[in-house]
Amino acid sequence: TPDANTSLLASFYEQRDPGLDAQLIDGLASGKLTGQSSSDSSLLVLSALLALADKTRNLELPEADLHFLKAAEVFQGLMGKVDMMQMFSTHGAPKHLIWHFLDKLTMEMYVR
Repeated sequence: TPDANTSLLASFYEQRDPGLDAQLIDGLASGKLTGQSSSDSSLLVLSALLALADKTRNLELPEADLHFLKAAEVFQGLMGKVDMMQMFSTHGAPKHLIWHFLDKLTMEMYVR
């Protein structure tokens, strides 16, 4: 639902560094967050994998690449099953958490 997704996006931006907390990632991974339809469950699982990739990368842990590769596999599996074009916004920033994670993960990371 729009309200649940707005809450997820708020959490994404509030918890940008080092990333989403473990409890929220576990909720995404279960595919059963309050307010989300059952058709969104595979997208929530993909969001969880991207959240793990993001957090482990930010913490400079070696398993970040494994999480990202698993997310890529899940994404490929969703092609043809989920209308990805429906998840794009016609104006403004994308509304689905997946696009925000992909945008963040494509940025170079600088460590001081």
